[in-house]
Formats: sequence, structure tokens, C-alpha cells
Amino acid sequence: MSIVVKAKYENGNVKLQEPAPTQENVPVSVIFPDNADNNISLKKNEIKFGSLAGKIAVPENFDDPLDEFQEYEPQ
Repeated sequence: MSIVVKAKYENGNVKLQEPAPTQENVPVSVIFPDNADNNISLKKNEIKFGSLAGKIAVPENFDDPLDEFQEYEPQ
């Protein structure tokens, strides 16, 4: 089960804005919203549209029926 606690990220630290549901040492996950205003270069921003153009080729016979499935094709 997951519990969401509001927090703020400042200068490399996460500061909780609500009480933590536990005082034990437990692993946590920090999720940043897509609209977070930041200067960090994320990998998804480093991939440019069309960067694989001309690097991938689809064979001419791509849509041809496969021999392995001939028994399933209608007669």
C-alpha cells in the first residue's frame, strides 16, 4: 500500500509538508510531476523526434504471410 505525503524539493533535499505516516526507516519513492519547473535535463527531453530517421529499415516482405501460420489461414 502506498501513502502520498505532500513535500517540496529544495536545494537537493525533500522537505515534507505533512507528517510522515511512520517513524521507521523505510524506503520511499519520490515522483516529480511532469509540470515541475526545473533546470534538470531529463532523458526523455534528450531524445529528439526523428532522431532514428533512416536508421531503421522495414523489409519489403514484412507483411507477407509467415510459413509458420499457414495452417491457420482460411482456405
